[in-house]
Amino acid sequence: MHVARPVREPIDHAGPPRHSRGLVSIRPIGESRAGARSARVGRTLSGVATIDKSGRVSAGILLFRRPAGRLEVLLAHPGGPFWAAKDAGHWTIPKGEAEPDEELLAVARREFAEETGHKAPGGPATPLGEVRQKSGKLVVGWALEGDLDPATAHSNTFEMDWPPGSGRRAVFPEIDRVAWFDLAEARQRLKAAQGPFLGRLAEVLGEAGPIDDGGTGGMGAIDDPST
Repeated sequence: MHVARPVREPIDHAGPPRHSRGLVSIRPIGESRAGARSARVGRTLSGVATIDKSGRVSAGILLFRRPAGRLEVLLAHPGGPFWAAKDAGHWTIPKGEAEPDEELLAVARREFAEETGHKAPGGPATPLGEVRQKSGKLVVGWALEGDLDPATAHSNTFEMDWPPGSGRRAVFPEIDRVAWFDLAEARQRLKAAQGPFLGRLAEVLGEAGPIDDGGTGGMGAIDDPST
C-alpha cells in the first residue's frame, strides 16, 4: 500500500465465507513502500488532495459487473493479524492514501492495481462522492465496470514484528482476499462508513432498492456510525 498500516492479528485460514462468489486467499507479492507518510490531506473540487488539518484522504475504486443482469461489486478483505478473525463490516473497496497534490482518480487506479494485482479497467469512471470513516479519514470513491477473477488477484505486502515483542519480522499481504458480492451481501460485508458507495452506485445504475445514504443527498461526506 501507499502507507504503513496499524498492527493487526493472525490470518484466519478457516475458509471463505459461504455467500461470497470467487472468494480466495491472495498471494502476497513484493513489499510495501518503506516508511509511513505523515502528510495530512483533504479534498478539493478539482479532485486533487491538498494540505488540510482535518485528516487523511484515501481514494478507491468500486468495481462492478452485471452477470445475467444481476449487479455485483468487488470488495477486498484487509490482510494481517488484526483483521484475521474479522469479517462482516470489515471489508473495503480497494483504496489507498493520497499525498498532497496527487490527482485522486489516479491514486484510486494505482491503489486498485497494488491491492488486486490487476490494472483498473479503462473507460470513464463514475464519481461516487466521499464518506468519512470514524478515524477521520476521508474516502473518495469511483465506480468502474469490469471483471476480475479473484483467483488471479495478488496484493502488495507489509512487514511487522509478529508475535508482538518476539523480535521476529513477519510479512503479510495488505489485502488477503477479494470477492464478488451482490448488493445485499455487500451491505453486510462492507465497512459501515463505506456503505453509501453502494447506494450511490445503485442509484446511478437505476437499480431497485438504493441503500440509505445517511441523509447526505448522495455525494457528501458522512460520519461512520460505528463506535
